[in-house]
Amino acid sequence: MPPKTRPLLAVLLLFLHALPASLWADEIDEFIRATIYQRNIPGLSLAVVRDGQLVKAAGYGLANLESAAPATAETVYEIGSITKPFTAEAIMLLVEAGKLALDDAVGKYVDGLPTAWQPLTLRQLLTHTSGLTDWESANLLSFRRDYTAGEFIALVSAYPLDFTPGERWSYTNTAYPLLGMVIARVSGQSYEEFVAQRIFRPLDLTATRFVNAQEIVPQRAGGYVDEAGKLHKGEPRRPDLLRPNGGILTSVLELAKWARIFSTEFVLKRSSLEQMQTPVRLNNGKTFNCGFGLFLDVVHGHRLIVHNGSTAGGFSSVFYHYPDDKLTVIVLCNIDRGDAVNIIATRVADFYVPGLAINPQPK
Repeated sequence: MPPKTRPLLAVLLLFLHALPASLWADEIDEFIRATIYQRNIPGLSLAVVRDGQLVKAAGYGLANLESAAPATAETVYEIGSITKPFTAEAIMLLVEAGKLALDDAVGKYVDGLPTAWQPLTLRQLLTHTSGLTDWESANLLSFRRDYTAGEFIALVSAYPLDFTPGERWSYTNTAYPLLGMVIARVSGQSYEEFVAQRIFRPLDLTATRFVNAQEIVPQRAGGYVDEAGKLHKGEPRRPDLLRPNGGILTSVLELAKWARIFSTEFVLKRSSLEQMQTPVRLNNGKTFNCGFGLFLDVVHGHRLIVHNGSTAGGFSSVFYHYPDDKLTVIVLCNIDRGDAVNIIATRVADFYVPGLAINPQPK
């Protein structure tokens, strides 16, 4: 590009960003349609919330390749690990009720744990600082059967802790099923019943539920995996015990409702939300950018709360919340194309707040 044209381009870009969102909404649509075509993504849904208002909600491509059903804002997807913040919120509800404390040992609430696991704290489980081996990375479980709590514990406890609890951070899918067991023990309800009653219903999340392969779900997207360039259906089953880890099925419209939890005290007290959004402090006094079921970052001076999700069912998702900018971007997709959902979410965010089209640490 000739040097003289660069200042003019910069001015033009600033002018475009200053325009009302409705005037460049088509540009967002064009970008997403081009991206899903280039990445061979069957279907995708997007929602954007700004200043507490839903300003964009749309679907692109196909929710189901067999029926050729289009993806819409109402399409229901598996959200994988974005379930973890819901589990963390359930723990905080019990903390607010005085029924447990964050520094309680998990052995106080879950029977049959190995000696090394018993003193692990709920805080360490929430922040991935427990040292528990990740069952998924170790390929310890089959998706084709259910497991009792005892079977799950026996399989994973055959592996020693990866490090001294609190010494460092390492993402592990083993911690959140244990938190689900704690929630069930303390609340006297199943994990699913407690989350539905205390989070889904107050927020009017009527289309949100837990994944059940046999259940008929209106507007449910099909999930797909790519095997050597050919698309196949994703794994339909998942052990029920893993639901606290990644078991929620929902739409972008429902997650847009859920986003209110970060700016109101509708479900949790402000003090609880602040604790969830505080970086974990390690044994050496340093902090890591992980809260309770949430990742925390700063992008060009803009604070960011984020979590990704992906499932063996053939789905990927991301939730980006910029609290200081009062901006939330949600992307749900029916295939896992690596970093595609992050690229889309940050680019869409950049349309509303220039300077956000950089991928932070999301996983």
